Amino acid sequence: MLDLTQYREALLGRIEAGVPVLATGNSHELFGQAVIDPAGNRHQMLGYLKFETIRQSTRVSGDCLFKASFIEDKMIGFINRAGGSQQGDIERPFIVTPGTGAGFTTCAEGIRYKNLLGTYLTGPLLVRNPPLLKYFADIIAEKNQNDEFIKSDPFFEYQEKAYKTALSEL
Repeated sequence: MLDLTQYREALLGRIEAGVPVLATGNSHELFGQAVIDPAGNRHQMLGYLKFETIRQSTRVSGDCLFKASFIEDKMIGFINRAGGSQQGDIERPFIVTPGTGAGFTTCAEGIRYKNLLGTYLTGPLLVRNPPLLKYFADIIAEKNQNDEFIKSDPFFEYQEKAYKTALSEL
């Protein structure tokens, strides 16, 4: 965290400018106010978004399906995180099943602000999820969801097959 603090303003400026950022695992917690560990110790984060993470000693682990509020298709991934909850006023763009989301009483999780996306989902997130890869590619390429970009590249054909196979097995 201390190393990242020196880049705080530059990073936040880029987020405000709409640069796409994907924070996976627990890295999106850095954008909140604080992380409170199971012993009650408060660890200051970047303080950019208005939420706190309260950790518990329990772990949440396993394969899961995610549905995003901004993408029609389901996504697949793996969660392995310290249990706990996030409290605050932020957009939670993902619904996870089976499993738990930002707290043990909801399936909603993650953060979204402009083009900053954060999720506890890990694994090869973009490789396993062509819809999410396309979402970021369109932002980066400043395309307006142009499907010809995806259809013209043979890589995406194989990626789509792998995605559908993994999706059918979950």
